[in-house]
Amino acid sequence: MKAYVYKARDLMRDPITITPDTKIAEALTLVLNQGIGSLVVVDEGRVVGIVTKRDLLWAVKAGYDLANTSVEAVMTKNVITVTPDTDILTVVNTMLNNNISHLPVVEDGKLVGIISDHDLVDVLAVLLEHVKMSREK
Repeated sequence: MKAYVYKARDLMRDPITITPDTKIAEALTLVLNQGIGSLVVVDEGRVVGIVTKRDLLWAVKAGYDLANTSVEAVMTKNVITVTPDTDILTVVNTMLNNNISHLPVVEDGKLVGIISDHDLVDVLAVLLEHVKMSREK
């Protein structure tokens, strides 16, 4: 399998979303209970932000009132996204060049998925296995 045939649509998963007024405590509980690294913040189906586990931990460390402060206070607002047809090399370069570990996938202005660095590692493992098998032939 050649890496360039993979598109964002092949890697993306269903995102877990919250709204800008979701309290930090609720977002932190979601992240911990779901075992995920980010939540996409949406308003009427449109991406308006992203909040990562790291953002939430910084909010704890900074002493935010977790029960009464919304994620809007700590989320990243200028969210970098890709489309479902974006090739894997562009996905990887986008994540590396912007030092991000979660990349929302948007189509026609609406959130349709998310790709994490873990998803990329899974694809890399598959590709490396193909290389190994081809060398053993």
